[in-house]
Amino acid sequence: LNEKELASTFLIKFSRLIRIYLEHSKKSYVTIGEELKALRIYLELEKNRFEDLLDYSIDIDDKIDLTNVKVPSLFIQPYVENALKHGLLHKKRDRELKLKFELNKTTDVLKCIIEDNGIGVNASKKLNEKKRPHHKSFATSANKKRVKLLNTNRKNKIKIDIVDLTQDDKTGTKVIITMPLEQ
Repeated sequence: LNEKELASTFLIKFSRLIRIYLEHSKKSYVTIGEELKALRIYLELEKNRFEDLLDYSIDIDDKIDLTNVKVPSLFIQPYVENALKHGLLHKKRDRELKLKFELNKTTDVLKCIIEDNGIGVNASKKLNEKKRPHHKSFATSANKKRVKLLNTNRKNKIKIDIVDLTQDDKTGTKVIITMPLEQ
């Protein structure tokens, strides 16, 4: 549509995100601050793609030290992407995504909650089965393998819980990532 300024802004953000991902791919762990920076840019780009019909929020517990708490690199973004791709993309309006990061009372477990008001896990599975009946999700299996790999040498295991929030007139999915912090 000859929107050169918008295209330029988009390309700058996209190249910044790619650069961050390349840097993160060299590391096993990144600080939560670095992860949040990448997530914010990613969500800004997705908001553009959704033509501003996406509201998102990121809530960070004050107890979290953004420069010292570390998470596995490139770990949280695929779950956020799944919320957008499988839940919110199928809605036409009122798309909401909430990310919440909190530490437990003893501050040794980081919890990341990704909640959307999309169509829900079961509705998404049915939709995908109709579109591609024999398709196996790469992202889902890759995430499971990654968690298994990360947990091999950990005393306290990373845990992923996926909850379908669909009931009555409410829809959505909540992913709870529980990551014990390594000492």
